[in-house]
Parts: sequence; C-alpha cells; structure tokens
Amino acid sequence: MSAIAGLLCLDRQSIDADPAERMAAALGWRGGAEDGCYRSPEGRAVLAARPLAGTAQPLTNETHDVWLVLDGEIHNHRELRHTLTLLGHRFRSGSDVEVALHAYEQWDLDFPTHLHGAFALALWDDRRDRLVLARDRLGRKPLFVARHRGRLGFASGIGALMDELDLPRRLDPVALSHYLTVGTVPAPATLVAGISLLGGGEMLVCERGQTPRRRRWRWLTPDGSRAAAMRPLPAERHAGNLRTLLECAVADRLGSDGRAGVYLAPSAASGAIAAIATRLTGTPPATVAVCDDPHGAAAAEVQRLAQAAGVQPDLIRVSAGDVAAALPALVGRMVAPVASPAAVPTWFAAARSAPTRPGALLADGGAEELLLTRPAYAPYRCGPWRRLWQTLLPARRRPLEQNLPPGLRLFRDDVAPLLEVAVPAAVPLGPPLPDWLAGDRLGAVGVYDLALRVADGAAPAWDAA
Repeated sequence: MSAIAGLLCLDRQSIDADPAERMAAALGWRGGAEDGCYRSPEGRAVLAARPLAGTAQPLTNETHDVWLVLDGEIHNHRELRHTLTLLGHRFRSGSDVEVALHAYEQWDLDFPTHLHGAFALALWDDRRDRLVLARDRLGRKPLFVARHRGRLGFASGIGALMDELDLPRRLDPVALSHYLTVGTVPAPATLVAGISLLGGGEMLVCERGQTPRRRRWRWLTPDGSRAAAMRPLPAERHAGNLRTLLECAVADRLGSDGRAGVYLAPSAASGAIAAIATRLTGTPPATVAVCDDPHGAAAAEVQRLAQAAGVQPDLIRVSAGDVAAALPALVGRMVAPVASPAAVPTWFAAARSAPTRPGALLADGGAEELLLTRPAYAPYRCGPWRRLWQTLLPARRRPLEQNLPPGLRLFRDDVAPLLEVAVPAAVPLGPPLPDWLAGDRLGAVGVYDLALRVADGAAPAWDAA
C-alpha cells in the first residue's frame, strides 16, 4: 500500500508544496522510504505520495500536463495496457499506475469504469485545471477529504488532514450516534466534524475553480439486464461461474511474481483461496493464521483446511497480553478513529509476514456477505409467515434477532423495532436498492452489509492490505 495526499487552493491563490509533503510523510508507515511531490505551474494544486519501492509517484504523461498518485493496485492493468497500446498509447514502465494515467487520457472522466482493483487515486490535469479524486467500486482503500479556509485537502488518513488544514478536533455527533447505534459510519460521514470520506465507487471533481462536485461512477450491484440474464441460470452454472471468478481474482492478485501470501482463517472461502494459489503457482504460498488457542476448534479447522489446500500455515498464537502490548502501535497506524475486531488478527498476520515481504496477503473478507452465508442472515431465509410470527413474540423470546447485523435501511422497519433501538434518520444508509432486488430480502441484506460493514466498517482501520 501507499500513502497519497494533496491540496487544492479553491480561491485561485498559490500554495506551497510543504503541507502536502508533510501529510504524505505523516503516513509514511503506509509506503516506502521515498517521497514524491508535484506542484502545478500556478501553484494551485499539489500532489504528494509515499509509494512502495519500485513505483515512482507522482507519475506524469509524456507531455507533463497530467499527474497522478495512486494508493492500491489495478488488477486488470495487463489487459488495459494491451488495449491502450492498440489505441496508440506508449508506456515507459510496467507500472499499473501508468495504466491508470493513460486510461484517463483515453476515456476522460469515465476512466475509473475501466479499472478493476482496490485503489484510491488523485489526478491533476493542468490543461483543464481539474482535480479528480476517485475510489474503487467497493471502497477498499481510504480517501478522506476536507475543505477549510479556501483549501481542499485529501489524504489517506484523517490525522494528516487535521494537522495540515488546522481543523478543529471535534466529533460529529450524528456520525457518533450512528456508529454507536449501528456499528459503522457510512460514507460520506466520518466521526470527525469537517472531514468526509469519499464513498466506494464515488468520484470528486473540481474544475476551473468551481465548487467541488461528487458523482458516482459505479454502483456496487450490477444493472438490471445483467442480473436478469444471470438469475435464471441453474445452480451448476452459478457454481461454475463462481469458481471461474474466484480463480481469476486470485490470479490477478498473485501478481507477475506470484509472491502473494495467504491469510488463512477457519472458513471454506479462505481454504479455497489457498488451494487456488497453490495450484496456480505450483508451490504452496506463504500462509499465516492467527488463533488464541492452538488446540481449539478454530485452530483445528485451520489445520484441516491447510491440509486440504496443501499449505503449511505459520500458526500465530495471540494472547490477551500480546493484544494489549500491540494496541499502542496498532492505534498509531489507524487511518480513522474506528476499528473492528478483525483488525487485531490481521495486524499480527501482517507483522509476521513483514520480514518475507509478500506482495499481499490474500484473505476471505466479504465472502460470507457475497455468498449470503453469515449466521446472522438466518432469519431472512425463513418465510414471511415465520417472520410475522417472530415479530409478535415478546422481546425476551427473540434470541435469534439479537445477532442480526444492524445499520441497514432495510433494518429500520424490520430490526430496529425488535431491538428497541433508534436508527438516526439524518445519515443515509447505503446505496439505493436496484429494482431486480425487490422482494429479495436476503439479497438486500447482503448488499447493504457488503456496502456498509465490509467496505468501511469491518475493514482494518489501519489498512493492512
């Protein structure tokens, strides 16, 4: 991962490069040892990056009038490189960042629709006096935005923005209420007043000094025609499509050197990832697993999956004392003042893998939501009459509902009354449901859970990927 940051002067004044460089340096633990910075000719815009080794950023085109910084990776960069080469573009490196730059030259503001991967990027176009910020479809890489005293700032972490824009350190009471009630703060809100989060599949454009405008370039769910073509297929076709998609996803993330490792959790999806990586590379990938009891049920399941996948996991035992000792360092790596329990095992897995420096640790995040297998979804698999019967029971007779994932618009009527909590109405709760999900309550729960809890809520706040 890399760290990106930047500033844009909205009142058409000039700005020094030092603040943006300091923001990138403050997030230096996310990238390599070298900083990169670009200041536009009039001094209105500054881009800064702390990229990983081997990828010089900011990156520019041949005419030096478009500059880009990117955190993350473009998984389909090889296919895009071939397409853009046929269209007349010439490449100077094998970097996926350069592919994103040429994609902008070719498709203008539609370029993110051609990028598949986990990324947050910032682009400055000198010709159009345009700043473009964009985040991947699901929102796996963070990008925070703030506007203060005539300047628009963005960064991979909240702390850097607060320090350089001199923002008051105040909690947003609505976001705090939402977080305490439903367990997540949906974009664009954050817990810090005055700082917003660019949503997944969202773009911010500021052109020729005009008011910055946000627009969504991609929704999480497919369009109705594609869904209509897929849904009637038999189960065998769905299983085959799922296997193909999973194999392609693992192959994309292995990279050209195949040095990606696997974070093995006690889940079938995690074991499948390890098995596919082994088959694709011909050698077992570096595998780590975290547990609190090496003789417990979770550790036994990890060993069973490892044996089936043909890998030898490095089993890390983590005690309560280890967690307490790691908390100061973990908190110092947070990009926002929120975290989930998933951050703890991921932290230890990343720390153990650091000496071998694999390209990435492949994990099964989001698999239960995509496949609708979370135990919390059980009530939505029952029929409408059973749901009606459950709502008539007294609160003390409803143990099943206590484990439901809150925070979704769908739950405002179905779940909030059962749990006797009030969901804040002032905060938008996720993307609108597509028409083809009408009547599919289980599918709707999975979509909202994936969009809200998995993307920004349950992901490790310090971004270990």
